[in-house]
Amino acid sequence: MSTSVAHIDVVLVTDAEDQHYLAVDAQLKALNAQTLRLNLSDLLSRSIISQVGALCITEGTSWRQVDHETTVWWYRAGRTRVDAHVAADEAQLIVDEAPAVLIGALRAAGVRWIDDPDLIRKAESKLGQLAVATSLGVSTPEWRVTNDKLALRQFTDGQQLIAKPLSSGRGIAPYVAMVLPEDLQNPGELATLFQRRVNGEADLRVVVVNGQSWVWRRPREPDMVDWRAVDPSGEGFSRATAEDLGSMPARITSALGLTMSVQDWLETRDGPIFLEANPQGSWLFLQGAEQEVGPVLAQHLYLGVRDKAGTWPAPHRRAFYDFLTKKRAPHADGIVPPQFAAPVWADEVAGVPGAVEVARSAREAAEDAAKTAEDKASRLVQVTLALLTVGLALGSYQLTFSLERHWRGLFSVLPVAVALGCLVVSAFEGVLIDRVGFYHHPSGRDLWCAYPRDPTTVLLVQEERGRQLARWSSDHKHTDLMQARAWFTRGLAALLLAGLVAGTCRATASVAVHSSATSTRPTLAVTVQGTITPIPKY
Repeated sequence: MSTSVAHIDVVLVTDAEDQHYLAVDAQLKALNAQTLRLNLSDLLSRSIISQVGALCITEGTSWRQVDHETTVWWYRAGRTRVDAHVAADEAQLIVDEAPAVLIGALRAAGVRWIDDPDLIRKAESKLGQLAVATSLGVSTPEWRVTNDKLALRQFTDGQQLIAKPLSSGRGIAPYVAMVLPEDLQNPGELATLFQRRVNGEADLRVVVVNGQSWVWRRPREPDMVDWRAVDPSGEGFSRATAEDLGSMPARITSALGLTMSVQDWLETRDGPIFLEANPQGSWLFLQGAEQEVGPVLAQHLYLGVRDKAGTWPAPHRRAFYDFLTKKRAPHADGIVPPQFAAPVWADEVAGVPGAVEVARSAREAAEDAAKTAEDKASRLVQVTLALLTVGLALGSYQLTFSLERHWRGLFSVLPVAVALGCLVVSAFEGVLIDRVGFYHHPSGRDLWCAYPRDPTTVLLVQEERGRQLARWSSDHKHTDLMQARAWFTRGLAALLLAGLVAGTCRATASVAVHSSATSTRPTLAVTVQGTITPIPKY
């Protein structure tokens, strides 16, 4: 494999000719994102290397790398096209293996999904969607799934029914259709979804991307049941503002575990009624959607993964900034807060009583954690400064002691020099902790132009933003605190060693002086039988 591997920001899982892919890819290119288009059939014509944390795949003659910083837009995986000369059983094995290879390799690389294929498959269940909508208090048509004649007649109760498919269909493309009287006598062998017909004034097509919604409206013709049967291209839809929908589409999307969906609603005199959601439905045919939805989706794909980014320079670099002039010093000590991406669960959780209060408590707890780090750093600096005073005194004594003797005694000053250096670093890092941090509190401005989102959702999102910023600041402050304490511990150990060395040098010097004094005492000489004998003088 070539040593030059280009990193991919966004993988678009779709066919090369898909118009949605071309529109979104163009928007991503405008953001300078590195993209890669991929689907199941491409696995048969490209070389891949998959391992934990990375997926390398060829594009032409070059290698591309996908990892945890890559977002995957799971739009249309397509089908695996196997050559005709491959044996039938082997071809079936390839078809079965390809999705496992593609999804598994992307999972092993740790990518970010828009949206996760398992969640998409789960969210595609129309009955599950109706249950989720009902749990959120959203109106839906009355429905039954049955193949029992008696149960069907009881459900009819003299009203008109429609039959609706529960799958996309790979043979006959199924549409919603009226249930004729004779059909009530023979509902079929397989259970079918029946709904009581609702007389609507218009169909609503809603696109939801990361909590933001756009609505298109198409007036209904008399006796129309499914707009796709009479207007396959969707030319009858025009941009609309459906205030009655509010945040319901976004809440349903997040309740399904998704960040994106395309939903069908029915506008009635009694209010909007939810019909179904398509996790990755078509939206490009809607008037103006390419200009409105395309850029937001591209930003969600490319920039959303960077919500955990941000810059927190090392303490020594921030200390260096203090010596620069105002014009040259970076703003906020060079600290850049992370970009915030609204959580996908906000719309759903906002409906829970007390959700904003819980979010506010979480934000305050994160802010208290940052304050705790600052308080501990302040106490650490006070102790460090006291030890620095001791270290300077000990260093001065040790240096004077060494200079009065041989130059080799200067080596005894090394421990106290190390202690002073470590304590100075600890003090600087400790002081820097009680400085810049990023926090955010909700304000009335956040509610300005909040529509179509529920104000409660907006407040919840802003509280979560404040919590994430405070937690980010707290984590970095605690990391700096641990580093400052590590330097403090090293300095304290070096200072203790310096004290031991100073005491040893002092004791050694005292013994040497005493020995020298004994060996140089004056003596008297006496003559004993012609021999001079020295007599010590006491």
